[in-house]
Amino acid sequence: MIKEDVVHVLCLVYAAALMFCAIFTSPGGGKSLCYQLPAVLEQGIAVVFSPLLSLIQDQVSALQTDGVNAQYITSEQNYETDVKPVMDSLFRYQPEEGCLKLLYITVSIAVRTFVM
Repeated sequence: MIKEDVVHVLCLVYAAALMFCAIFTSPGGGKSLCYQLPAVLEQGIAVVFSPLLSLIQDQVSALQTDGVNAQYITSEQNYETDVKPVMDSLFRYQPEEGCLKLLYITVSIAVRTFVM
């Protein structure tokens, strides 16, 4: 079951539709840099929707190895131990060194949240 604060944050993300960007290129075409670089260099949080859980896990792991605070939310995670800490950090967001920069969300959780 998706908790209300997850729905709230996802609604805020969808409300920011004027900032939406869709990028289509072949694998290895550098799509990730289109959102990772601005997210790291600018204030704020980049929210990335992806249908590929393994890609999300690989990218978050690589970013964390490079010192970038990146997290992900999937339907497979435990709410209390995995999702709630991420949501809490969003609600306490302060643009400071070490704050969350990229949040990856699987498409399935986003769709399920808005179809409910």
